[in-house]
Amino acid sequence: MYTTLLDAVAVLNTGPAPGWTASDNTAFKAWNTRFFTWLTNSTFGQQENALTNNHGTFADMQRAAIALFSGDAAGAKTILEASKTKRIDVQIASDGRQPMELDRTKSFHYSTFNLVAYARLAAIGLKVRMTPDNIRLS
Repeated sequence: MYTTLLDAVAVLNTGPAPGWTASDNTAFKAWNTRFFTWLTNSTFGQQENALTNNHGTFADMQRAAIALFSGDAAGAKTILEASKTKRIDVQIASDGRQPMELDRTKSFHYSTFNLVAYARLAAIGLKVRMTPDNIRLS
């Protein structure tokens, strides 16, 4: 998962790391800003973002993580807010089933894989101060 790389770079940025400089970090953030634009505006990115299964959830998660990493907490929060209705309301039934994942060939894998993206979205939400006390879930 690409977000694991972002986590690793965040660890590198906590202190002196041999071979990792402030210049490296600046260049990596700039590259991620361009990557975010591509993930948002390219044909591929738009197609993934439009999907209503785990691909869409991961698209949101990846874009939110990159926005936060690149210093755009407001952009990350916007993506997370949209995910409530665009993803959760569409993908998760009132009994907790994920019908679009259950229809796939490896339903258990895809259902749990989708939940991984939701867990990472929740972690990003905590970073931008979205807690159950200050958001409304539909």
